[in-house]
Amino acid sequence: MSVSSRFLKTVRKFLLIALGLGSCAVVARLALGLFIAGMFPGIGYLWDVPLCIDSSNAFVSESIGHFELPPSANNISTACGGMRNGMQGVWTWTYFDMQPADLNVFVNTTMVKLPLSKTGRPDKLECYRCNDISNLKAYLYGRYSIEEWFEEIFIDTSNPAQWRVYFTLLAG
Repeated sequence: MSVSSRFLKTVRKFLLIALGLGSCAVVARLALGLFIAGMFPGIGYLWDVPLCIDSSNAFVSESIGHFELPPSANNISTACGGMRNGMQGVWTWTYFDMQPADLNVFVNTTMVKLPLSKTGRPDKLECYRCNDISNLKAYLYGRYSIEEWFEEIFIDTSNPAQWRVYFTLLAG
């Protein structure tokens, strides 16, 4: 065997090894990405496109959530996003405190209809930011669901002066 043919065999082995290691690196990177996305689904690593941030409350309520914040709303927190890869859909979770007098003003800007229920608490809410609701004694609950549009309102009425409202919209 000549020197040049041994050299070509060595180069070929080197290239095959490099290609194999590169392929393994790509597969490992994808697996790591899927693992991280599974551990932290809220970060939207592969599927969710963030559409808002916590400081854009008016944008979230009016443009994404299709509701208006009541005049007394405070301690507002929001999150929302949408789907990528050709899939359509939007979600938003909002919670805030409001005075009880603003109940009708708020609910009338949603698809949920009054009166809200004082019984029939759901086992879980669609809102991932909502507190544990199992120990609440005083609340109001309502939901609207048709085809690809879902709205849910849960209001902790334990404090008679200030109610905590949780609003969820899933559409798509």
